[in-house]
Amino acid sequence: MSQFRLVRPLAALMLAVLATGCATTAHFASEPAGAQVRYNGEVIGTAPFDKSIQDQFGWFSVYRFTASLEGYEPQTLEFSERTPLDAANVVPAQVQFTLKKLAPAAEPASAASAPAPAASTAS
Repeated sequence: MSQFRLVRPLAALMLAVLATGCATTAHFASEPAGAQVRYNGEVIGTAPFDKSIQDQFGWFSVYRFTASLEGYEPQTLEFSERTPLDAANVVPAQVQFTLKKLAPAAEPASAASAPAPAASTAS
Protein backbone atom coordinates (compact mmCIF):
# COMPACT_ATOMS: atom_id res chain seq x y z
CA MET A 1 0.00 0.00 0.00
CA SER A 2 2.88 2.42 0.72
CA GLN A 3 4.08 2.13 -2.89
CA PHE A 4 0.77 3.52 -4.16
CA ARG A 5 1.00 6.48 -1.78
CA LEU A 6 4.17 7.57 -3.55
CA VAL A 7 3.12 6.66 -7.09
CA ARG A 8 -0.14 8.61 -7.10
CA PRO A 9 1.38 12.02 -6.25
CA LEU A 10 4.21 11.47 -8.74
CA ALA A 11 1.75 10.49 -11.46
CA ALA A 12 -0.36 13.55 -10.70
CA LEU A 13 2.72 15.79 -10.85
CA MET A 14 3.80 14.34 -14.20
CA LEU A 15 0.30 14.80 -15.59
CA ALA A 16 0.28 18.42 -14.43
CA VAL A 17 3.67 19.09 -16.04
CA LEU A 18 2.59 17.53 -19.34
CA ALA A 19 -0.74 19.35 -19.33
CA THR A 20 0.71 22.81 -18.64
CA GLY A 21 3.14 23.15 -21.48
CA CYS A 22 2.99 22.73 -25.20
CA ALA A 23 3.50 26.12 -26.78
CA THR A 24 3.12 29.80 -26.03
CA THR A 25 2.05 32.31 -28.66
CA ALA A 26 3.91 35.60 -28.40
CA HIS A 27 3.75 38.86 -30.35
CA PHE A 28 7.25 40.09 -31.28
CA ALA A 29 7.71 43.81 -32.00
CA SER A 30 10.69 46.09 -32.42
CA GLU A 31 11.30 49.80 -32.33
CA PRO A 32 12.10 50.55 -35.09
CA ALA A 33 10.02 47.93 -36.87
CA GLY A 34 11.68 45.48 -39.24
CA ALA A 35 14.19 43.81 -36.93
CA GLN A 36 15.01 40.19 -37.65
CA VAL A 37 14.40 38.00 -34.58
CA ARG A 38 16.42 34.86 -33.87
CA TYR A 39 15.67 32.05 -31.43
CA ASN A 40 18.10 29.16 -30.93
CA GLY A 41 20.23 30.60 -33.74
CA GLU A 42 17.44 30.52 -36.33
CA VAL A 43 15.50 33.45 -37.77
CA ILE A 44 11.89 33.13 -36.64
CA GLY A 45 10.50 36.30 -38.20
CA THR A 46 10.71 40.01 -38.97
CA ALA A 47 9.06 42.22 -36.35
CA PRO A 48 6.19 42.72 -35.92
CA PHE A 49 4.89 39.13 -36.04
CA ASP A 50 3.19 36.46 -33.92
CA LYS A 51 4.92 33.15 -33.27
CA SER A 52 4.14 30.01 -31.31
CA ILE A 53 7.15 29.12 -29.16
CA GLN A 54 7.41 25.47 -28.20
CA ASP A 55 8.08 24.90 -24.51
CA GLN A 56 11.52 23.46 -23.89
CA PHE A 57 11.84 20.09 -22.25
CA GLY A 58 13.72 20.18 -18.98
CA TRP A 59 13.81 22.18 -15.82
CA PHE A 60 14.84 25.82 -15.54
CA SER A 61 15.04 26.31 -19.30
CA VAL A 62 16.17 29.61 -20.81
CA TYR A 63 14.46 31.18 -23.83
CA ARG A 64 16.81 33.66 -25.59
CA PHE A 65 15.68 35.93 -28.44
CA THR A 66 17.92 38.35 -30.36
CA ALA A 67 16.70 41.17 -32.61
CA SER A 68 18.99 42.76 -35.18
CA LEU A 69 18.56 45.48 -37.77
CA GLU A 70 21.21 47.08 -39.96
CA GLY A 71 22.47 50.32 -38.40
CA TYR A 72 21.37 49.30 -34.88
CA GLU A 73 22.94 47.41 -31.99
CA PRO A 74 21.49 43.89 -31.62
CA GLN A 75 19.42 43.34 -28.49
CA THR A 76 18.96 40.03 -26.67
CA LEU A 77 16.06 39.32 -24.33
CA GLU A 78 16.19 36.26 -22.09
CA PHE A 79 13.38 34.59 -20.19
CA SER A 80 14.09 31.85 -17.62
CA GLU A 81 11.90 29.31 -15.88
CA ARG A 82 11.84 29.86 -12.14
CA THR A 83 10.27 26.49 -11.38
CA PRO A 84 9.74 23.33 -13.44
CA LEU A 85 5.99 24.03 -13.50
CA ASP A 86 6.03 27.52 -15.05
CA ALA A 87 7.21 26.57 -18.57
CA ALA A 88 3.93 27.72 -20.12
CA ASN A 89 4.27 31.21 -18.62
CA VAL A 90 7.93 32.02 -19.23
CA VAL A 91 7.78 33.75 -22.63
CA PRO A 92 5.43 36.73 -22.27
CA ALA A 93 2.56 37.36 -24.67
CA GLN A 94 4.32 40.55 -25.86
CA VAL A 95 8.09 40.61 -26.53
CA GLN A 96 9.25 44.16 -27.28
CA PHE A 97 12.74 45.06 -28.52
CA THR A 98 13.99 48.66 -28.42
CA LEU A 99 17.07 48.93 -30.62
CA LYS A 100 19.72 51.62 -30.20
CA LYS A 101 21.18 53.27 -33.28
CA LEU A 102 24.86 52.55 -33.86
CA ALA A 103 27.19 55.50 -33.44
CA PRO A 104 28.44 56.75 -36.81
CA ALA A 105 31.91 55.51 -37.67
CA ALA A 106 34.64 58.12 -37.41
CA GLU A 107 35.76 59.20 -40.85
CA PRO A 108 39.47 58.75 -41.54
CA ALA A 109 41.42 61.95 -41.95
CA SER A 110 41.67 62.73 -45.65
CA ALA A 111 44.81 63.80 -47.41
CA ALA A 112 43.27 67.22 -48.09
CA SER A 113 42.86 67.96 -44.40
CA ALA A 114 46.32 66.69 -43.43
CA PRO A 115 48.99 69.34 -43.11
CA ALA A 116 51.22 69.59 -46.18
CA PRO A 117 54.84 68.50 -45.76
CA ALA A 118 57.30 71.37 -45.36
CA ALA A 119 59.00 72.34 -48.61
CA SER A 120 62.74 72.09 -48.59
CA THR A 121 64.83 74.72 -50.21
CA ALA A 122 67.99 73.46 -51.78
CA SER A 123 70.67 75.97 -52.58
